[in-house]
Amino acid sequence: MYHDYLTKLYEVNTWIWVFSLVAPLIMFYLKIGSRSYFIAALVWLISQLLNLKLEPVLFRLSKEIDFLFWFGSWAVIDALCISLIYLIHLRLKAKIEPVAMNVIYTYASLATLQLVYYVDAVLLGTRYLSEIYKVGVNVGNILIVTFLALPLIQRHFLKLKNKMNGAV
Repeated sequence: MYHDYLTKLYEVNTWIWVFSLVAPLIMFYLKIGSRSYFIAALVWLISQLLNLKLEPVLFRLSKEIDFLFWFGSWAVIDALCISLIYLIHLRLKAKIEPVAMNVIYTYASLATLQLVYYVDAVLLGTRYLSEIYKVGVNVGNILIVTFLALPLIQRHFLKLKNKMNGAV
């Protein structure tokens, strides 16, 4: 069962970029997103497109050079995304709202996971955290997409609630 769980997480992870694009587009169409929301969504979408292009290259380089390249690269990308979200908010004088803050926290968790697993797998050679790493990276990606979809879900449930209250 656990093996199927990891397989399902990887399947979901391969489609995350679709949800990453669809949620902000719907938010834009419905005119319900804030600048803060769209800043976080844009940085996330760019990072996902970048990850799709970089992953094969980084994997090849990490095997040839050192696995620090693999884990360090992802940690740096996560840190850059945090910085971009913050700096764009600062530049636009926009308040960092809860969705963007949750995305920042998740990026920070993903960067920490990369570095901790590097120490576990490469420096210590124990690989005690291998399953946590596999699940953690996928769950982090799923969380960010969930945070981006949350305003849509909330709006939908508010409409249902209002419709049910009006019908009573």
